[in-house]
Amino acid sequence: MVPLSIATYASIIYVLDQLQEAIKLIFILIGILLTLTIISYSGQRIMDESQDIFYRAYAAEWYNFSPRLKSLMIITLYRSNVPCGLKAGNMIPLSIATYASVIKMAMSYFTAFLSLQE
Repeated sequence: MVPLSIATYASIIYVLDQLQEAIKLIFILIGILLTLTIISYSGQRIMDESQDIFYRAYAAEWYNFSPRLKSLMIITLYRSNVPCGLKAGNMIPLSIATYASVIKMAMSYFTAFLSLQE
């Protein structure tokens, strides 16, 4: 009777140890997703605001400006034509679209691994 209860306690400790590892993994995953969300959102905001500069400069009443200000407006329009943004590794733009594609790809890999496990 005693060896059975010791084995039962050992299995409970093993399951609890796996539970602690699973909880730790879940918290790490939540942290990674939160970090990626914040970075992607910041990149999206930078892109949106830099495009907003172009639209606001384009909508300004430039015909009432002085000639010097008109030339500066042309430079502003030219420079703000290409939106600024954050890039990962100077290759991948960090935006909400990139975040969605990363999450979509991660979920497809996760479902593929789950189907291979069974």
